[in-house]
Amino acid sequence: MELPAVSTSMALLFFYSVLLIVSFVAAQDPSFINIPASVNVTENSPIHTEVAQFGIMTADPNPKVEIVSVVPATNAFNLVYDKSLSTASITLAATLDFETQPWYTITVYVEDYNLTSVTNISANILVRVLDVNEPPQCEPQLVSPGVTVQVREDISPGTSIYVVLASDPDHNSVLQYNVSDALPSGSANRFRFLNPSPSLLNTGSFNYQKGDTKFIVSVVVEDQFGLKCTGTVHVEILPVKNTLLNFTFPVQNVTIKENIGPDIYVTKVTASSGTNLRYHLVTPSVSFWIDQGSGIIRTGMHLDVDKTPSLTYTMLLVRVYSADSSGTSGTATVNVFVLDVNDNFPVCDPPSFLVEVKETEPIGTVLTTLKCSDADITNNTLSYEIVPDGNSLDKFRLTGNNLEINDTLDYDSEEIARANFQYKASIIVTDSGVPPLSISIPIQVGVYPVNEFKPTFPGPFFFDVLENRAAHTVIGSVNGQDRDWEFNNLHYSIIGGNIPPVFYIDMKSGTIHLLGSLDFEKRISYELNIQVVDIDQDRDPDPLKQNTVNQLFTVQVQDENDNPPVCNPPFHETTIYSTLSARDPVLTVTCTDRDINSVHTFRISGGNENNRFTMNGNQLMSRNTFSYNPAGVMDPLTFDLSIQVSDGVFITSVKVIVHVVPWTTTSPTTTTPLVHVTVKGITSRNDSSSCATGIFRDYWKHWSREWRFQDK
Repeated sequence: MELPAVSTSMALLFFYSVLLIVSFVAAQDPSFINIPASVNVTENSPIHTEVAQFGIMTADPNPKVEIVSVVPATNAFNLVYDKSLSTASITLAATLDFETQPWYTITVYVEDYNLTSVTNISANILVRVLDVNEPPQCEPQLVSPGVTVQVREDISPGTSIYVVLASDPDHNSVLQYNVSDALPSGSANRFRFLNPSPSLLNTGSFNYQKGDTKFIVSVVVEDQFGLKCTGTVHVEILPVKNTLLNFTFPVQNVTIKENIGPDIYVTKVTASSGTNLRYHLVTPSVSFWIDQGSGIIRTGMHLDVDKTPSLTYTMLLVRVYSADSSGTSGTATVNVFVLDVNDNFPVCDPPSFLVEVKETEPIGTVLTTLKCSDADITNNTLSYEIVPDGNSLDKFRLTGNNLEINDTLDYDSEEIARANFQYKASIIVTDSGVPPLSISIPIQVGVYPVNEFKPTFPGPFFFDVLENRAAHTVIGSVNGQDRDWEFNNLHYSIIGGNIPPVFYIDMKSGTIHLLGSLDFEKRISYELNIQVVDIDQDRDPDPLKQNTVNQLFTVQVQDENDNPPVCNPPFHETTIYSTLSARDPVLTVTCTDRDINSVHTFRISGGNENNRFTMNGNQLMSRNTFSYNPAGVMDPLTFDLSIQVSDGVFITSVKVIVHVVPWTTTSPTTTTPLVHVTVKGITSRNDSSSCATGIFRDYWKHWSREWRFQDK
């Protein structure tokens, strides 16, 4: 069957879609899912017990997943990775013993290939071994078939005839020793223990001829929780005929240190008389033995009083007899004291401490309670000392064995940021031995941020900007501040006073820009309501704990000289008499300027023939120096003046036409009725004198059309 044709565009779409999916998958880094920081495993748990299970997210179908290290080193853990479920499981490869090692740190490593590179991650799991009460352990020979001791019939009451060797794997267990039964029936009361001593004592003497000569004593060793072990002591009574042999020192007290042996010299016993002498221990012991010929007592095993506290004191009863005369013998007592040696370092659970708290965690908060011990039966008093680093100085304190916060764990500083927001210290735990033994517990307290502080504006709150500045001109920055780390991580916005929009603010920098030019003559100031919001200052995601602050900023628009003077009217025409006083203005040039601070200056720039006019401010003044002498200077009767009005930048011209009427001050007497003629600067009176009137008319006849007479 022929398949339908696929268009090129559809094929490319499919190709890029697949490429996008592959790129997305390949770009993922591996990660752990629900991997525990710590787990608890009961000691003596069977092999294959699951310790921890967790998921692994990876784009690689065949990632490398393994345990790369265990501290302390051990082969007690296995890791199995199920590719189909993307889960890993750590199980026991051997049983764990709390008394041997109470904790382990497992480092899990994952490596995948993501098409372009190899990516790896690792994580630590703290395994705590939980203590289980285990029964005491009696020496194997005591348990079966039982030990045999020989006792002279004349032994004194209260003499130790045997020392039960038993130990308890659990630290600090207290063992009790008891006689549970004895044969012949009813003879149990002839033996006893004085707890906590493991020495089996007789309660009275024996009679070889008339009494029982063999006893089977059942003993029970029990811890404080009721777990026990049992054994049997066979006691044989020896007859005594004559005691003729004496020891040089019938009683010896010997002190030795632990951690010696076996076969280490302890002491020597010597009979003061007799020949062919033989020595043996009346109270057999696995801890000590005696050379029959020399009487030298040596250790029978490695002596460790931390594991077997009963070894701190052992009473040895030594018998000497002559091989030449069976009836000649003697006894001596050797008290052996084994001194504890400071040979165990303190042990703390956990061996390191990591916690994360908020930066506002109150002073006095208990971070952890130290659980430390020392296996030595003496010298086990522990002391604690905090050794800080530079950032954690005085930050922590110890109250008893509680680690507490002593000072605020500040998140908001550059120094703690460089330390990855962790306060590190060590707790030195030291025992009381000589020399003392110490361990160091690393302490790492991470802090996470709390949005404590609101942003502030330090000012100034005023900006000046010249009008007519170009768009995008920077007029200033608001410079908000925030004491939360990362300092001044703020976003800015204008929420009021910007209608229509004239300004915009850079969201991150707080820099205010112009959107367009300003006009002082239209608006001289703006009140901008600027809002600042802090960003990513709390562990809770924005905006749950964000702080917002508003602040008014005033933008003052500064005037620029950007408008020319405007004169109204721009053209003047007036008429004056030549006799106009220099103190009286010809006219006033009225000009305005949109720039309110502009100052105008006025000057005559043209048409001022013979310099007959001047400016006094904005007033055109006559100098009163006109000359109309036909035989001399003849000024024009019409002046076409140009007046320049300047504001310092712009110049406006005003056109002024001034008609000057020459005038004489001679007024002959006449009876002609008075006529008032008003011309700027003079009001003349003409009487009925026809002479005067004639002269006036003849003189001005060719200008008469330019003047108007007004009868008053």
